[in-house]
Amino acid sequence: MQLFKVIWAFVITVVDYPARLGSQLSSSYSYDDVPIDWKDQFTLPPNHIDQGCVNSPQRRDCWQDGYNIHTDYEKHVPYTGVTRKYTLVITNAPWSGDGYTEQSMLINGSYPGPTVQANWGDELEITVHNQLTNSNGTSIHWHGIRQLHTNYADGVAGITQCPVTPNGTIIYKWRALQYGTSWYHSHFSLQYPDGIAGPIVLHGPTSANYDIDLGPLLITDWYHRDAFSLEYEELSGRAVQGPDSKLMNGTYGHFKCLAGDPNCDPQAASTYQVTFVNGKRYKWGVVNTSAATQYTFWIDGHNFTVVEADLVPIQPYETSVLNIAIGQRYEIIVDANADTTAHTDFWINMRDCSLTSQQDSPYTGIIRYNATSAADPPLFELDPGSNGCADPPLVSLVPIVPRHPTKIPAFASGNSFYVSNYNLTRDGQNVFNWELANSSLYINWSMPGLSYAAPILSGAPNSAASFPPSYAPISINGTDADWVYFVIEGLFPLVDTPHGRPIPAAHPIHLHGHDFVILAQSGAAFDASNYTLRTQNPPRRDVAMLPVNGYLIVGFQTDNPGVWLMHCHIAWHASAGLALQFVERAREIERDLGPGVVREYGERCEAWTAFYEESRAKQSDSGI
Repeated sequence: MQLFKVIWAFVITVVDYPARLGSQLSSSYSYDDVPIDWKDQFTLPPNHIDQGCVNSPQRRDCWQDGYNIHTDYEKHVPYTGVTRKYTLVITNAPWSGDGYTEQSMLINGSYPGPTVQANWGDELEITVHNQLTNSNGTSIHWHGIRQLHTNYADGVAGITQCPVTPNGTIIYKWRALQYGTSWYHSHFSLQYPDGIAGPIVLHGPTSANYDIDLGPLLITDWYHRDAFSLEYEELSGRAVQGPDSKLMNGTYGHFKCLAGDPNCDPQAASTYQVTFVNGKRYKWGVVNTSAATQYTFWIDGHNFTVVEADLVPIQPYETSVLNIAIGQRYEIIVDANADTTAHTDFWINMRDCSLTSQQDSPYTGIIRYNATSAADPPLFELDPGSNGCADPPLVSLVPIVPRHPTKIPAFASGNSFYVSNYNLTRDGQNVFNWELANSSLYINWSMPGLSYAAPILSGAPNSAASFPPSYAPISINGTDADWVYFVIEGLFPLVDTPHGRPIPAAHPIHLHGHDFVILAQSGAAFDASNYTLRTQNPPRRDVAMLPVNGYLIVGFQTDNPGVWLMHCHIAWHASAGLALQFVERAREIERDLGPGVVREYGERCEAWTAFYEESRAKQSDSGI
């Protein structure tokens, strides 16, 4: 155990997703450059009594070959011998998902990008071509993916790789050690709010039964100005104005265009719609891919059952409303049992959790029980409220595969990460910055954190001491069985930080490479003499809300050597430096770097450095 003292109006056709992908979508591939034998890595079939259970609408807890919802997926993973291959082409192009045309950055010409899907245990090979024409590099992060033994494939420019140059290509290779719904997005500066994002579906067991899988449901805020222009509002200390619109799986049919605006194309606007059959059970993977908005989600006339949070299967619980922070994912099951006596159409609602329905109209998608209906549903439901944008209660998020953290210390004042902000001078300009660990993160794209941690990549000594202070490194060591714990505070005495000041704001805190356990989460200021921990199988996820003026206490096992980013997932805050990087078991990182990985990593950094020296576009934010 270690504790660190730091300051810190078309109808959208919805298809039934298969419970398991067939081999016809597969191809073989040898991971010659990865020094891992997956056949020997966590693949011994677990000793379950119910060896013969088969995944079906009546037994969604089953998977295959004895693997099921109770299998500890960090110890046992099916070996399928299958590789799923995808190609993503990133371009600049106009987009009008809400009927207002704007220049965006798209993947394969659309937003969201194509669904990357695989079965639990499959390997993935994803080729990304950067065809941007605005002098931007890029990288793709696979949000929530553990990346055990593949830290270099985490896809964060300036942390685990150099950016891919325009007209350049990168191939990401990783294995699906988890299952559920997630997303991928650019992790190069502020690209993802402009459209570089898409869903991930990793098929596996589910903790409650369902009939039809509707696949991912991406909800997001949407701006009609590009994110890079909005960045200057954040860096100047002015709050970035709220979004112009919102999208549900890339569509929104209710944006009000100004008369005569040449960018308006009402015919391009559409409403996400799905048809239900009475008596059926439907599964959705709901993902908040916003830049800055935490959403309250509910469905008129329906409750739903939550079965997974951030790729962690949980004990099913029923609710009528969910607050979904940026980066969070929930798999839910909806029973098609609404009262259709008066009408057969029902709104799917998403509203900024800090606003009311009068301030932010929530009516975004439609469930229809009559496929021929084209009517808008009635506006009859009451707003369920948002409980201060809070995550679900900790008692509701009970992982099916338990974890029991050990050697939990007593937490004292001053042993925290303080979320604060301050002004500094950079390139002769006064800029507004956020910090998480007594430093506002600012990286050099040409020298990623991984280069400092693994001498084979750069010749730099492999210790956090070799990192520039602006990289905000936190060195952690230990064994697979050890745990580290952190208090993250949003309200604190000014004496505890050298230059930062607290600002009343909630922050969705995301950790790469790990799920963390949530031992405590409160909207009150942290009091070292008065706090309560949830230690028996606490909730486990990779994004949790730091409440306004409150605190989080989290922990994770030191079982994944690598350089892992922790950051606020509000895009403007990450851009302004609200991040740090854990340098975990640095001396072991090189074991996962085969000769091909080292060669490609070096060639990419050389290409980026040469391009950047001649480029007209220069780094203006943290880089992530």
